[in-house]
Amino acid sequence: MTDDLSTLYTIRDVSEVWRYLAYHPGAVRLLRQIPARVREYFPEAPLALEYHQGPGADEEDLRVAIIVPMPDDAALQDAMKRLTKLGDDWWLDIWAHTDSGICIDIEAAEEIDDDARR
Repeated sequence: MTDDLSTLYTIRDVSEVWRYLAYHPGAVRLLRQIPARVREYFPEAPLALEYHQGPGADEEDLRVAIIVPMPDDAALQDAMKRLTKLGDDWWLDIWAHTDSGICIDIEAAEEIDDDARR
């Protein structure tokens, strides 16, 4: 059911991600769709998937991290613009109509090697 996610993402906190998905199986379909959409805005960026626990006992979600090099403020601004465009064009509408508990964000990476790309 979730094995193919390992080919789409670098999964951090594997046991927590699998536990979350066991209780939220509807999120798996969406997690399979996200990489293709992200590639439209971040064609070279590897993706990471991680579990996030909020301050409350029932505040948990999964975070999709788009890992992009941000050596300077201009690169950061460009990444933020592309993330905003992804949200405006697709993600915010999907997010508003699902209870999957998934957030998409960017993460700074100094270097991205070819082995890390997915």
